[in-house]
Amino acid sequence: MDVETCVDLILKQIDQAQAQLLAQGQRCESTWGTAAILRSLRLSLWALTSGVDADDAPASFVLLAA
Repeated sequence: MDVETCVDLILKQIDQAQAQLLAQGQRCESTWGTAAILRSLRLSLWALTSGVDADDAPASFVLLAA
């Protein structure tokens, strides 16, 4: 998959995650999981648009889990 296709897909996923986050907030549901996914998608978008090679990306980032 080329970078342009990945960026388009991530943008669609960000839109869907934002809509889900708003819907959960309106229903007074917990949003921590959706917010975490949204942050991850935004980081992925930032990495792809800044020129990080997808093959090297796993070695470029450290995931912190609490």
